Order: sequence, then C-alpha cells, then structure tokens
Amino acid sequence: MARLAGSSKLLRAMNESATMALLIDRGTLTRGELRELTGLSKPTTSDVLRTLTEAGLATVVGHTSGGPGPNAEVYAVNPAAALVVAVSVRDVSETLHAPFDAALCDLTGAVLARAEYPADPAAGDPVATVRAIIADLRERAGIQAERLTHLQLGVPGSYDPGTGTIRHIDVAGWSRPGLVPELAAALDVTVDADNDVNLAAIAERHRGVAAGSGSFALLWLGAGLGCAIDLGSSLLRGATGGAGEIGYVPVGLAAPASPGTCRAWRAARPWPRSRRRTASAGPPPRR
Repeated sequence: MARLAGSSKLLRAMNESATMALLIDRGTLTRGELRELTGLSKPTTSDVLRTLTEAGLATVVGHTSGGPGPNAEVYAVNPAAALVVAVSVRDVSETLHAPFDAALCDLTGAVLARAEYPADPAAGDPVATVRAIIADLRERAGIQAERLTHLQLGVPGSYDPGTGTIRHIDVAGWSRPGLVPELAAALDVTVDADNDVNLAAIAERHRGVAAGSGSFALLWLGAGLGCAIDLGSSLLRGATGGAGEIGYVPVGLAAPASPGTCRAWRAARPWPRSRRRTASAGPPPRR
C-alpha cells in the first residue's frame, strides 16, 4: 500500500508540474485546452487546477465568451507566487564587464529589477556579496525579503553538486568548498548553480537558434573557453560538472615552450574584440 500511495503522490506531482509548465509557456489556458494538451481526464484536470489555485500558484484571470455552452474559466500562473534572483558571476581579468550582473524575476520570468555591480559589494566574501545584491534588487523592486524563494547562480566554472563546490573558477572566494549549501542556509532560499555556458545553451534551446534541434553544441569564446553539449534537451555535465571545460584540455608537448592548456594557448593569442558567441545546431557526428 505504501508503494501505491507513493506512486499516486508522484503521479499527482507530475501532473501538476506538467500543467504549470504549460501555463508558463502558453500564458493563459482554459480547462479544456489544458485537458487536450496534457491528455488528462476531466476530473484529473479539475483536481490539478484546484490544487494549483489553492496553493496560490495559478489563478483565474478571465472567462471565455461567445461560444456554445457556459463560459470557460481562463487560467494563468500567479506571478507573485514565487520570486527568483539570478546572479551572473564573471571573470573580469580579460574583459571590461562588471563582475556581477543580477536580476529579480517573478514566476513568469518577468524582470522586476536588474542591475550591474562594477565592484564586489563585499570584497571577496560570496555570501555577503550575494546578500548585498539581493537587498539592492529588492529595494529597487519594492519587494519584501520573505517573498524570495530561489537563487540561481551562473558562474564561469563548473559546479559539483556532490560537494556543493564551484570548481575551475578564478573569482576570489567562489571556489570555497561547500559554498552553494552555505548560501542556501544563510539566505534561507533554494540555491542552484550552473556553468554560464550551460545556461546560455538552455536559453538557445528554448529561445534561440537551437530551438527544435535534436542535439547541438555551443562553443563560447569569451574571457575563457567554454563548451556546452545538449543531447536531446539534456545537458551533458559530467560526473562532477566539468564537462565542457575545454579551456583546461592539455595542448602541445610537455615542454617549457608549450602553452600547457587551451586556455593558456588562447590567452597568448587573443580573439578579436568583435568575438561573438556561436551555436552550432544539428545531430552529433556519426562514427
């Protein structure tokens, strides 16, 4: 019986997640439209929508009119149900960018406040830095602290979820072991971290040139070298999150004159200032 209860609970969660994803993607949908898109039965669709509205995640925003039968309720995501802060951490050793770029968004993805920070607000202490950035964004948007639910970090390195540590990052303080769970505990929010090129690949998959592609690779030519590999909408991250860190691939011979790694080789041969990120979409090569 415990297994059946667990399976039933998982199925409900999957149905609710699929419904929320459709509402976020489509904007507004009626109960009938949701039923057609999900393939759920009428009672199940009604139960899912009742659960989401009671939880404050979805809301009725209007009614259809002009058709046969009673007017149908139109549902949408409740934008105020959750607030997210995204912080981009940058390696500025070879760029003129600000070291931090951050945005505060609602559940629909609408940007409520955004700012760049030309200097580290806490001089190398990541927890204090993020806390200061969040406080500034909240003030700009007029948002109370308790409404923030999630923090997303984009970092010029790789994230090892097994240890909660950001690796291959040359920004002071950010390679501290266990930093991500430390941030979650200090800020009392859920925290996710990912490589900035991986996040760019996710954007390309959903909103860019890679939309509709079976698989693709994104090569990043910036302050460093990076690569993201998307295999059927699933990012290849590697056992410890280091997949795509091509800047650390050895090149040349082990000799004093050898550049050592791709990153060192690129540093000795700078890209033109007009360098741009590129994405190559298509199936993986045959072997």
